Amino acid sequence: MSNESQILREGSGPERKSEKYIEDEIARKYPDLISKHIESLLHFEAVRKQFIPSPDELNGSEGSPDALSESKHSVFPHLIRRYENRAALIISERCFAYCRHCFRKNRLRFASDGSEFEKGISDEELDEICEWISKENDISEILVTGGDPLTLTDERLNAVFKKIRKARSSMIIRLGSRAPLSCPERITEDLCKMLKSFDDDAPVFFMTHFNHADELQKETLSAIKRIRKAGISLFNQSVILKGVNDTADDLALLSRKLLACGIKPYYAFISDRISGTEHFWVSPLKALEIEKELRQRLSGMEMPTFAADLPDGGGKVPLVNCYIKEKDENGKATLWTPDFNDTKKY
Repeated sequence: MSNESQILREGSGPERKSEKYIEDEIARKYPDLISKHIESLLHFEAVRKQFIPSPDELNGSEGSPDALSESKHSVFPHLIRRYENRAALIISERCFAYCRHCFRKNRLRFASDGSEFEKGISDEELDEICEWISKENDISEILVTGGDPLTLTDERLNAVFKKIRKARSSMIIRLGSRAPLSCPERITEDLCKMLKSFDDDAPVFFMTHFNHADELQKETLSAIKRIRKAGISLFNQSVILKGVNDTADDLALLSRKLLACGIKPYYAFISDRISGTEHFWVSPLKALEIEKELRQRLSGMEMPTFAADLPDGGGKVPLVNCYIKEKDENGKATLWTPDFNDTKKY
């Protein structure tokens, strides 16, 4: 537990004892890990809500430990295939900080030894996976994820990427990491050059995870510049979280700041129905209200695709308002304007 979180929870007497009991209950069920940089941002409410454990995590009974049925779709313990042409490779089960809304919060382990890095996926399993990839011609894209892949050393990452490229040189690689926020100093020039070295035959994309504009402080912006300077394209995936960023104002500001620093807003997901995260859930209808307003306020480059990752591995579906009011037998249609206050024939 971080010093900052201890400060926020200081107190005495029966109420403090009760709070301590709840904190211990949360810690037993869901690990609590806050990085040094996240500590420096806890005065921002949106950051605090995402990283400080809450008693709400022990409430609610509608969620599932594995709402996306990743175990059902696992070809290997660390390889998930829910789509015909792509798969997710989990190379580390550690993070620099644990997000309270994480859809893998029931899976990730807590590194009790305090070490910054570990080896991650075993060589034996990685070799098996890469052999499988080399034979699965339909797989053209792989998401290297975790945990956070960047908890591994540069040397280990380099070895993993080499094996992936050897298995399929034309493989599109997406690296998903929250390190630009949780540990921006991890984004070194050497790391970026190493990642770029695997970008020749097929692209390597850096997938960030920012949920609020307050997360984009100077250290993080510097980390993003280092990635861009290396020539790596960045895309952002956000999660719409109740009480954190579930307004058009919050998401519009986030999208504008992301694009201004060179990151394309890619997806805005409603929170997965994971147990322990019910207090963050936003309904699809609420998301559609926000999507409707953002269509009027953001450019196409700024606008993310609103989406839901359906339960039981149902896949991603876009949450988009329909702008076709009616159509005729000749294929002509009457379309709503972005504000839904007028129509135009097309």
